[in-house]
Amino acid sequence: MIGPGFRLCGGQPAAVLSDDRGNIAATLTVDDEGTTMRATRHEPVGGVVHEVTTTWSLPGGHRLAWTGGTLADGSGWTLGIAFRNGGRESVRLRELVLLQTADDGLTVEGDPANWLLTTLSGISRRVASLAEQLPSANEALRNMWSLPITTVLPDDERSTDGRWRRFTDFAILVGEGGRKSLAIGAVGSPEADVRIDCRVDGVRLRLELACEMSDVVVPPGAWRSGQQTVLLHGEHHATVERLLRWCAVTHGARTHRGAEAGWCSYYHFYNDVTAADVLALADHVRDTGLRMPLIQIDAGYHRLIGDWACNAKFPQGWKPVVERIQAAGSTPGIWLGPLMVHESLPLYHEHPDWYQHTADGAAIGADGIFESGVRWLDPTHPGAADCIRGMIRDLHREGFRYFKFDFNNLGSTVPGGPRLRLHDPSKTRFQAMRDLFRIYRDAVGDECYLLACTTFTRAVAGFADATRIGPDTGAVWDKPHPFCLRELIRVCGQTAQANGILFANDPDVMYVKARMLLNEGETRTWIGFVGLLGGTAMTSDPLWIPDRDCGTVRLALEGSLLRLQAKIVDAKVAHGEQPWLGSSLDFYVEWDGQVRQLWLEPAADGHAARILHRVDGKLVEAPQAVITMRASRDGFAFDAEIPLRVFGVPENVASLNWELKASVVSDVNQLAREMATVFGTTAPWEQTTGYGTIQRGGAIERTILQRGWRPAERNYQLLIPPVGERGVSLASTDPEHSRFGFIARRPWGDFGVAQIYNPSAQAADMELDVAGWMGGPCHVWSFWDGAYHGVHEKFVARRLPSHGPMILRLTPADDTRPVVVGSDLHIGCGAAELQNVTDKQIVLNDAGAPDGSLWVAWHGKLQADVPAERVAEGVWRLSVRRERRTGIVVAYTAD
Repeated sequence: MIGPGFRLCGGQPAAVLSDDRGNIAATLTVDDEGTTMRATRHEPVGGVVHEVTTTWSLPGGHRLAWTGGTLADGSGWTLGIAFRNGGRESVRLRELVLLQTADDGLTVEGDPANWLLTTLSGISRRVASLAEQLPSANEALRNMWSLPITTVLPDDERSTDGRWRRFTDFAILVGEGGRKSLAIGAVGSPEADVRIDCRVDGVRLRLELACEMSDVVVPPGAWRSGQQTVLLHGEHHATVERLLRWCAVTHGARTHRGAEAGWCSYYHFYNDVTAADVLALADHVRDTGLRMPLIQIDAGYHRLIGDWACNAKFPQGWKPVVERIQAAGSTPGIWLGPLMVHESLPLYHEHPDWYQHTADGAAIGADGIFESGVRWLDPTHPGAADCIRGMIRDLHREGFRYFKFDFNNLGSTVPGGPRLRLHDPSKTRFQAMRDLFRIYRDAVGDECYLLACTTFTRAVAGFADATRIGPDTGAVWDKPHPFCLRELIRVCGQTAQANGILFANDPDVMYVKARMLLNEGETRTWIGFVGLLGGTAMTSDPLWIPDRDCGTVRLALEGSLLRLQAKIVDAKVAHGEQPWLGSSLDFYVEWDGQVRQLWLEPAADGHAARILHRVDGKLVEAPQAVITMRASRDGFAFDAEIPLRVFGVPENVASLNWELKASVVSDVNQLAREMATVFGTTAPWEQTTGYGTIQRGGAIERTILQRGWRPAERNYQLLIPPVGERGVSLASTDPEHSRFGFIARRPWGDFGVAQIYNPSAQAADMELDVAGWMGGPCHVWSFWDGAYHGVHEKFVARRLPSHGPMILRLTPADDTRPVVVGSDLHIGCGAAELQNVTDKQIVLNDAGAPDGSLWVAWHGKLQADVPAERVAEGVWRLSVRRERRTGIVVAYTAD
């Protein structure tokens, strides 16, 4: 028994050797009792550990030493392993198996549906309860890409049987609402990745822990150690925190710089970013006083992969761009992938030995990431290491002080691809990754901020100030590929406790407004996770761009027809190209609670303009609908007559709700098409609030607007600077993290901030146990609508929309004194912007939006030197403007 609720028994260590061709040569297991030695030592976080080391003789004269330690306080075990080459020749070490149990070697008590098997690292598709049946690893890979996999996938049981779940470095079993947890993780001297394989059969698990030794060469007579691993049990948050702090101490974590905030060019401009785009933002920041600590230029500035000089889109070089960013009061930042070199560059042909290779000497490529013909540098080669330093120092000399290092790949990016052979055969892949980030830190110096764009890994701890924890931010809620908000939320919740312990967590960018396939609720849910996490807070939205007219539309309901005339301004057409499918208009009609959609498609690819609708899942031309199109110098125009029967509505219908969406290219970004609408409705279109209405016999003319970013700039301001608290998942066994937040400890009174969101596809009631979390009843105030909900021990958000959020501030009830119960100046609801609160004054700093309101609970009268009004029984709202943030004088009297 390892702890209450868990039973771990059996298990054998082993050493796995490989040959020069990369194949497994031998698996060496133990078959006798060995010799033992006892010791007691202190771990940096674990306290006193009583250890027993057993050493066995193996075939070939080799030896294997396995160390099992018991924490003196009874809270867990430590595991260690080492291999000695007792032969006359060097050998290659593939793995050191710390533990390999029988099928029921690890068991838990109770209902498997109440236990979550999760991790701290990696994408979350293998995170699920013990009762869930997952697709196999191979099936998950096929589903992710939605394409045939061209490479041969592994055919071993771990790849083809969905019962197997694989994690790297960390795995956690949590049950009973977080009261019981078993946390397995890599700690100690940084040596190797730890592979954690679990075969799940309900509450019975087969567990295998193995140190990935990467075919390192072990000379005759030499010992080679694996990665120390610890198994801790106890209450979930406390156990995981202890594991992370143990890892942080032994890996030399670097956290003193905290979390950055600002702007990254990629998720709006992608590879099309220009100097003009960056300068427009810098000028907007300078002219408006917008708080923008960082302005970071991402992919698209470089001449070629591996040649990181700026291209023709930056015609005057870096100097004016860097100087304008600095003049705005921001730090200049840059993205680069130092390991990538295009094979057309002389650098590749002059030094072919600098690159990563397989066991047979073939160069490992990065094809499909940007373009074909990209190869990876090997950071363990001294020449390659110096080359990497030189690339980075060139940009450092240009004035950049924030570096986002991406595509830090060691080995093939193809699943099941050939194994890596590093230039330095004594390095594990994990050690090579740490050496790479040591090179990065050496090149940028201590004063620069370093973001590891790697997904969550302890390999960068000690060198990176912040680390990307998950996939890219895709502007869609859910899809098979992980670049979607649902996957980002799952990863954000499962990695949240590492924030500020191993590094600052970077959840990737948030969008300040609904866009593409995201509605407002989904956008706010992601803003809430980014804001309450307390990690980096970044956006890519072009905040300087106001609303833009994209055309006009006239709609009339006459007899049995809808007559539609629309003129579209589209930069793609204006720049000389013919309209294409992306320039289509989407026309929506809502009647009797149902939404119908038509696509008005311009002439393209040899066909005339046409109107399409969906029948049995296929797009076909709408019967008897008539459309004509004409091009103009700045776009195109449609005239359409659409029979009402196309929509399935009565021909004598008195009125219809409608909306029109145009997908157009603006002059700002020639890559991304943006949505322009008449009434501002956003997907999903079944949410009919905001639709316009056309009456029978009437006509309506409206402007088609591309909603700009400047009106939504406040959503960015609400997250700046990041809160100092660290948000965590409040529902430990919920992989969707539908309750997420933190408790802020302040001299004038503690309070909680929690986001609850509805992960289901339908509206649902969502409950938060207020008293269970906060220790008693609390005032409940909601952030997005500024509503005061009274004092509650349990709070239920009624009919919360699908994927929609509610951010709540929870302030312990106290009738004896006035208390601040809400603030809409910052998403932290007072955690960032409140400097001090006394019985006579409220002092704010400059965090968050410049203007907004505070809410104060007081049963008596309130007077202040700012506008104040009673908005509910015993609740007052104070209006705050930028100039009054240094001190609001308040007087409280009893009724």
